[in-house]
Amino acid sequence: MCYKMLLLMLMAELADSEGRVPLRTLAERFQEFFAQRAIHNKAEENPNRATPGSLLCKSIVAWKRVIRQNPVRLLTESFVIDEGVSIQWSPRIWGLWSNELSGEIRTACLDRLIRYFNRHVPGERDHDPSDPDP
Repeated sequence: MCYKMLLLMLMAELADSEGRVPLRTLAERFQEFFAQRAIHNKAEENPNRATPGSLLCKSIVAWKRVIRQNPVRLLTESFVIDEGVSIQWSPRIWGLWSNELSGEIRTACLDRLIRYFNRHVPGERDHDPSDPDP
C-alpha cells in the first residue's frame, strides 16, 4: 500500500520546528488524499489491497489507528516516532534536517507514489496521484 510514502511526504511537508506533526493532522490529510481520489473518479488504492470505497469511509479516529499500525510501525523508530498525539521524525533524520532534505524527501516520496499508483491501481497514468486532473 502507499501509506509509508504518503506519511513520509506529509511529514516532510508539515513538520514543525521540532520535527513533529500532530497525528490528527496526518489523519485528516490521509482522509483528504483518498477522498479527493474518489471525488475525481479515481481508484483509491490497489483493489487487491483495499475494497473500493473502504478508504473513503474511514473516520479520523480510524485513520489515526491505521497510521500507527501501518506506516509508523513498519517504518520503525529509525524514521519516525509515535509520541501519542504527534508523530516525530527520528533524531537520526531530524539531526540532518534542512529545507533541501525536506524537498528531497517530498520529491522521492511523490515519485514512489506515482510509480506505485501506475503499477498497482487501474486507470493511473504517469501523474501525481494526489492531483485531481491527469
